Parts: sequence; structure tokens; C-alpha cells
Amino acid sequence: MGNSKKKHLSVASVLRNQAEKRIQAEAGRPHDLPEARVEDLLRLVHELKVHQIELEMQNAELCSARDELELARDKYAELYDFAPVAYFTFDSRGVIREVNFVGAQLLGMEKRLLLNRPFVSFIVDPVGKDVFLNHLSRLAKKQSVQRCEVSFRSNNGRVIPGQFQSIAVHDFEHDDEAIFTSIADITVYKQLEAVMRKEYEVLELTVDERTEELIKANERLSHEIEDRKVTADSLREALAIIKQLKEQLRAENLYLREEIDQIYSHFNFVGDSKAMALQQNLWVDSGSGSLPTV
Repeated sequence: MGNSKKKHLSVASVLRNQAEKRIQAEAGRPHDLPEARVEDLLRLVHELKVHQIELEMQNAELCSARDELELARDKYAELYDFAPVAYFTFDSRGVIREVNFVGAQLLGMEKRLLLNRPFVSFIVDPVGKDVFLNHLSRLAKKQSVQRCEVSFRSNNGRVIPGQFQSIAVHDFEHDDEAIFTSIADITVYKQLEAVMRKEYEVLELTVDERTEELIKANERLSHEIEDRKVTADSLREALAIIKQLKEQLRAENLYLREEIDQIYSHFNFVGDSKAMALQQNLWVDSGSGSLPTV
């Protein structure tokens, strides 16, 4: 601030010196007035001419600054209007104060027709209006970037889901909040989100069906394992019985062999006598199941 003031005084001093030099070069001395009066008039004229030249130089500087500001404003306006994002400037109530070409195209109207219109008139449903008004209220309380999603209807009837990103700056000229907002059309994002949600639901349903199938298959397998365990136990019991019977048969077979061997040995012992041979023949011929009594 101090440096700016010193610079301004320095520039004013230079301008005054230049003006005085021009006055001295152009000044003439009248000869028909008293000396003191002439000096006063000359000094007064000098002061007036210096002041006039200072004003002319200051005016030239102001005109140059104005031209630079207009050039910068034109560049800003071009950047603002032709930016690839929809830009809006709202007041604290959500009334449109400024809008660029992309924003006007988004709403399907000319810029001049959008100015001073409340944006809530484009919002589709009461819930969306409440969201937008709460968005403005948060901006008034917090000097930070705020975001929300609101669906609005363009002039051609198309419903557009929009993502709002805003920041509030105090407007001293109107003693109000100037809310700078960018609005992005997220239709494609919402479509992809719907497709992904549908795919997720299908995937979840498939997983549930597959899980149910696996549970049923696991139950069947468990039953089969139980059945096989029962069958295996039965087979083991049968094998044990068969083994027991086999051992019993082997024992009986041995016993019978011993009995037969004893009978044959007895036959061999008495088989030489004629009377025994006769009795053996009689026993065989009679088909009796027991040996005859000797």
C-alpha cells in the first residue's frame, strides 16, 4: 500500500515537471499590465496549464489502463464463455446472475433469457429443490467448495442429472454473496452406474444360485458319504461274519477229517478177517447210514 502511494506521488511529480516545461516553452509575457499583476496572472495561468496538462496525462494513463482492463475482460469473457464446462453465477437465493455459453446450451436457452431467473425453476422435483437450497445455505456458512447432485430439466424437456461444485465470494457491489458454480452433465456416469448396478445384481443373483447349488451338492455328498460309511460298516460286519464262518467251517472240516481218518483206520484194522469183510459188504449193500453191529 505504501509503495503504491509513493509510486503514485513520484509519477505525479514527473508529470508536473513535464507540464511546467511545456508551460515555460509556450508562455508569453503581456506588456500592458503592472509588473506585480502580470506576475500573478502568469503564475495563475501557469498553475492552470500545469493542472490541465496533469489532468490530460492522468486521463491518458486512465484510458490506457481502461483499455488494458477491457482487453483483459474480453479475454476473461472469452475464456468464461467458451470454457468446456457450464459456469453459472448465482446470488444467495440461487438467481442466475451470469452464465456462459455451455451453461446456456445445457439449459437449452439463450443467455439473456436465463439472467435473473431462479435456478430452482429448472429443478425436476421438490427433493432436488431442497438439495439445491441446502447447497446454497451451506455455502453462506462455509467459505469452502461445496458439492451436490441435482437433476434439472432443460428447455427441450430433457432431464439432466448434474453435479454442482460451488464456492461463495462476497460481492461488495451488491452487498450479497456471489456463488460461482460449475455444473457437469453426469448422464453418462449415471448410465454406467445403472449398468454396473444391474450387472452387480445379476452377479449377486448368480452367486446366490451357485452357492445354493453348491450347498445342495454338498448335502448330497454328505449323504452319500454317510451311506458309504454305513455300507462299509455293513461290509466289514459281513466280512467278519464270513471270516468267522470260514474259521468255523475249517474247524468242522478238520474235525470231520479226523473222524473219517479214525473210521478208515478202524476199517483197516479189522478188514483182514472174513467175517468183517462180509459184514462190510452187507453194510454197503443195505445202504444203511450206520455201521452194522459186530
